[in-house]
Amino acid sequence: MNRHVEHHAEDADVLVGRAIQELRAHGERVTAGRRRILQLLAAHAEHLTADDVAARTDDDGVHRATVYRSLELFAATGIVAHRQLPGGATAYHLATSTHLHGHCVVCQKVIALPSDVFDDAADRMLRQRGFAFDPNRSSIMGTCDSCRAASSLSAEE
Repeated sequence: MNRHVEHHAEDADVLVGRAIQELRAHGERVTAGRRRILQLLAAHAEHLTADDVAARTDDDGVHRATVYRSLELFAATGIVAHRQLPGGATAYHLATSTHLHGHCVVCQKVIALPSDVFDDAADRMLRQRGFAFDPNRSSIMGTCDSCRAASSLSAEE
């Protein structure tokens, strides 16, 4: 199992139950559409765009507008974390643990990074610029081990 998937490997029913409790704690209704979206997110370790969610819940009668509104609500209440993908789309996943995303610009693989990896830099940004870094909404662009190794092999030929 890749290290990123491990961050999202909790039991789906537990995740949905926790998310529903959080919705109710914020005074929000738990509709059939919202429940279906939560079930879908809990069942997938990968990050899904709103279009992905809409396509996968359309057969269940969940309207596209419901998907977009629900994902916005879930993000505002901290139920889901989201990050910008290269190209501008936003990807969502249930907020099961705080971690950063390392995104390989070559193969597009997403790698989990410890959330404290930038603690010193975040403290410095806050002190010097008044800017608070949010790891749940951040992706670090770079190159993974496999792609770097393949690139160095190509350079040797």
